[in-house]
Amino acid sequence: MAGKNPYLSAAEVARQLGLPPSTVRYYRDQFADYITTDKHKRLDPESVEVVQIVADLYKKGNKRNDIERHLGDMYGHPVPAIINYEQQQQQATTQQQAQERLAKALETLSDQKQRQDILEQRQEDYKRDTQEQINKMEKRLIELESMLNQKNHRRNKKPWWKIW
Repeated sequence: MAGKNPYLSAAEVARQLGLPPSTVRYYRDQFADYITTDKHKRLDPESVEVVQIVADLYKKGNKRNDIERHLGDMYGHPVPAIINYEQQQQQATTQQQAQERLAKALETLSDQKQRQDILEQRQEDYKRDTQEQINKMEKRLIELESMLNQKNHRRNKKPWWKIW
């Protein structure tokens, strides 16, 4: 059959190793960090070796913690298990929600930056307009002071006939 699934059921692994299927399932569940399974809990062909090692170590009288340490020494860090479909969907949904929140935050920042630019431009326009008004007022004040001085000068000026 083309495209056959390479993963093996607990019963298939049990037949290969001469163990009861319940023992294979127990080992699969207890040492899940070192045994790769698909979403139907079928074992990866490479994990059959791990099951054989676990069975041999139990036969020699080793305890679970000792076996776990031994597997850690042999394989380094645990082989990650395949995540089931629901977990993948949940992670995808969580990632999508995070991306949407990030996009919304970026949009908000962009809007705030535009508003800030507009406010800064208005502030510059206001400063320029205010300075122009101040300059006009100063000019007008100077003109008024000059007119006042001229008027005061005329008042203080004695008519020519009174000079003598």
